[in-house]
Amino acid sequence: MYPTTNKIMVMRLSSRENRRFIIIMAILSAMFVLASFLILRSIGRKDSKSINVAMTAKINSLDPAIAFNNIDLTAISQTYEPLYEYHYLKRPFKVIPLLAQDLPQISNDGLTYTIRIKENIPYHDHPAFNGKRRFVRASDFITQIKRLAYGPMKSNGKWPFEGKIVGFNEFSALTDSNPHSFYKQDIKGLSAPDNRTLVIKLKKRVPLLVYFLTMNFVVPVPVEIIRYYKNDLSKNMIGTGPFKFAEKDDEKLVLTRFKKYRESTYPVNGDRYANQNELLLAAGKKIPFLDMISFKIVNDGARQWKMFQNNNLDILQAPRELITRFISNTPGSSEIDHEKMKIRYFPSLVNRWLAFNMKDKVVGKKMYLIRKAIAHSIDYESYIRKITKNTGLIANSILTPGIPGYDPKHRPNYHYDPKLARKLLMQAGYPEGEGLPAITYSTRTDQKISIFEGEFIKNQLSKIGIKINVQVLTFKQFLMLGRTGQLQMWTDNWIYDYPDAENIIQLLISQNHPGINKSAYWNHDVDQLYQKLIHTSDSHERLAIIKRIENIVYTELPWIMLSYERDYILTSKCIKNFRKSSFIRNYFKYIDLNCR
Repeated sequence: MYPTTNKIMVMRLSSRENRRFIIIMAILSAMFVLASFLILRSIGRKDSKSINVAMTAKINSLDPAIAFNNIDLTAISQTYEPLYEYHYLKRPFKVIPLLAQDLPQISNDGLTYTIRIKENIPYHDHPAFNGKRRFVRASDFITQIKRLAYGPMKSNGKWPFEGKIVGFNEFSALTDSNPHSFYKQDIKGLSAPDNRTLVIKLKKRVPLLVYFLTMNFVVPVPVEIIRYYKNDLSKNMIGTGPFKFAEKDDEKLVLTRFKKYRESTYPVNGDRYANQNELLLAAGKKIPFLDMISFKIVNDGARQWKMFQNNNLDILQAPRELITRFISNTPGSSEIDHEKMKIRYFPSLVNRWLAFNMKDKVVGKKMYLIRKAIAHSIDYESYIRKITKNTGLIANSILTPGIPGYDPKHRPNYHYDPKLARKLLMQAGYPEGEGLPAITYSTRTDQKISIFEGEFIKNQLSKIGIKINVQVLTFKQFLMLGRTGQLQMWTDNWIYDYPDAENIIQLLISQNHPGINKSAYWNHDVDQLYQKLIHTSDSHERLAIIKRIENIVYTELPWIMLSYERDYILTSKCIKNFRKSSFIRNYFKYIDLNCR
């Protein structure tokens, strides 16, 4: 009996323990569900101060001496800081100090710039600093400018200073033949009398130098970091900015808030737009507001849109192939939930053109009639309708509206006229395109819209007998082939680095090929006028020079202008303080999240 009774008692005790265990687990499960709900609700409210932003292509380089496309520059602009920046809330654009204490002191002859550096600007922590706090020194800017001039670096940031800073070209030539002289040799026109004073000596006046000093080419880079990474900063960022490098792979780049960022505040004044759109509600508050930025690399517009709808993206530049969905009173606009998201429109300092390789035997310099026939074969209104989805404007100049020198009354020397295009082809010796070799059109990216654009150009030219082969390239391939002169015909665009015509005219200067002059365009008069332009400060004289250059370019047609672009940005309703600009890329430090 006892064994049976004891067995029953043990079984009963086990049942009570099981019931207790089940009750405890139920309570824990309920707590877990509640915690998960609170966390998800918190994420929905964006209390975490973290945002996700789409990038349309992989990052090529994080090196400030190399990064030059909009994707790379957007990434590094949150981590690196130049001497100057543009006021976030004022138009026309106004240059203000960032790491510099004041605007440069310029000598009477305009050849010497003296710049004072702010005190105690800390870098992000790094093992190269041996556990010590490293502050910015004036010599760090010299180190970076030397990197721009350094021959083996093949820097994209060489052009603003080449031939302008005393000794820059000589240093470049020396290090090109003797790379080991980087640390031993100096650029004569650069000096640092003390840790907070940078002196730049110029060969000639450079009226726009302060614009160049806003660019991410001129950021401080400690020599310790250069030695640590053997002068290759393509995969790492150690700057002074409000966000520091956290991680990077083929699908994302993550930046986190730099907790030791110096005391800096949101702007306290702005223009009419800033006041009307409540962009001054954060005036005087300490920045940055965000804890983390995650750049998601997504090159498919439909996928970007789905991610945005699912709250996996907070800021999205509306993909061109889906743009009609995001504009009111158009088919598909009902997909926009105006209670959860906001559509913002911004004018863009971006123009787009059809470009030719001027060294090419089929479309190059001697084949003007071919290029002009192509210019008359394109239906520009159809291009705006089909490619930009009626968001762009037909371009009438190599300059964009808003840039000094742009003339709204200017008219190109071509227009849509297939009949005239056929006549020009006949004059060139290729009636109806007969005997003319097929032309290779290369896409700027491998996205659907770029391929569709290529097919559009192919279709337009086929109507006058010109055969086109569409070569699909990734953006990285496009840049590599373009800057080494290996493309034949392509569509290109330019996002201004600073608000002056000089910025886009440089793409047509012979010394910039190979490089940003992908068209290999060369014209002696244009080169001479450009040299005069970069050393002229008188506004009336500058406008006259710009007009002369534009007339020459339209006569020779290395480019056929297509459109001016406009940006449609989708943001979560939680995003505050957002204002888009073509060349203010460090705006994430001003963005806040507030869903209440």
